[in-house]
Amino acid sequence: MKKPSEDDLVLRICRNGHKGHCCLDSLGRVICRACTSAYNAELWDKKHPRQPILWLEGEEWRPILGHEGLYEVSGLGRIRSFDRRIKGRNGTLKRLRGVIYKNARTKRGYETVMLVKDEKWKGNLVHRLVASAFIENRLNLPQVNHIDGNKTNNHVSNLEWVDNLTNHRKAAEIGLLAHGERHYHAKLSNKDVEAICSLFGKTKQVEIAKRFNISVSVVSSIKSRAAWRYIQDMNENKIKEN
Repeated sequence: MKKPSEDDLVLRICRNGHKGHCCLDSLGRVICRACTSAYNAELWDKKHPRQPILWLEGEEWRPILGHEGLYEVSGLGRIRSFDRRIKGRNGTLKRLRGVIYKNARTKRGYETVMLVKDEKWKGNLVHRLVASAFIENRLNLPQVNHIDGNKTNNHVSNLEWVDNLTNHRKAAEIGLLAHGERHYHAKLSNKDVEAICSLFGKTKQVEIAKRFNISVSVVSSIKSRAAWRYIQDMNENKIKEN
């Protein structure tokens, strides 16, 4: 249906009982602006049918902070939007159906989703959206940790607020951080470090550095437990057990 011009509009009651500026449609029926908008909306609904949404049992939805009325996040890590109008590239308003988003992934393996606000799109980490909506952060901790180490498991029960040090420590405990001889910068093996530790008190650090082709500062950091500490902790635990 074409939008009527101002010359075609006449103040009268349309066929649906609305009083206002009316015109005749292609079939000669009296129709007003409200009926025209409703008719166009009905056509749009037919061309863009709503996709069926799979609702999961026990799933709780909460507004995304800063995007209230636009998006919601569930305790299972799903993101959904509401029916809304946005401004297109040519400046016209465009209707969008509310949908449940398919999360993308970053290079580091975290799930992310693009959200729009004030005509600006921005990527958001899903686990942070879940934690911000469902988990209280009384200590104002900066990071969110996946308890089981699975970066795609964004269930609220698998998330916790932590500081940077705790996050790295827990990642190391479950083997997510490459450290020791598995680190790509490592010049020493675990056995080399054990051998170096056995020489402390018997051999000068300069001689140890020459023997293993490393700097004296590295030898000093091993002795002070600033580096390769976990090897020394493992050896001490073995001695205690024996």
